[in-house]
Amino acid sequence: MHLFGLERGSELGDLLSLPNGIPSKDTFERVFKSVNPDELKSCLHSYGHPILSDLSEKQIVIDGKKQRSVSPTTRGNKGLYLLNVWVS
Repeated sequence: MHLFGLERGSELGDLLSLPNGIPSKDTFERVFKSVNPDELKSCLHSYGHPILSDLSEKQIVIDGKKQRSVSPTTRGNKGLYLLNVWVS
């Protein structure tokens, strides 16, 4: 989310005011650790259900890519993957 904000935060100017800039990744981590999972589930169920019904007649397109030069064997990681999802 931090990287998304850095790359595309200017597009959110009409929706969101960030006078101190994009929050750091540590700030996002602290916020998400403080969220009660049961409350999040309830919120997603209440507000997400109408959204899903609006999407029932549409296609949800998912595109995933593994970034080049990121090898799990040479760097000891599982690779860096990018996932894009949009409605068409």
